[in-house]
Amino acid sequence: MEAAADPGRGDATEDLRPGDDRRHQPGDLLFWAYNTSDPATIHHVAIYLGRDSAGVDWMIDAPHTGATIQVRRVYWTGYIGATRPLN
Repeated sequence: MEAAADPGRGDATEDLRPGDDRRHQPGDLLFWAYNTSDPATIHHVAIYLGRDSAGVDWMIDAPHTGATIQVRRVYWTGYIGATRPLN
């Protein structure tokens, strides 16, 4: 019997663009980590929606387990990087 895959980790982070690369496109997956130099500590993911005319970046996520999915401003504290799942 094979061991179960870790649901918190997977192929989505293999091509992680570093946190200082902010060339996001709608649909990118954004990741946050407890230690921004260690992808093994990723604890949160959101979907990037885009930037509005005022320069504010928006995302869709659930802020914590059990929360309703929301559209919120992107916050950068703890942000480790992004991936583009569909090229």
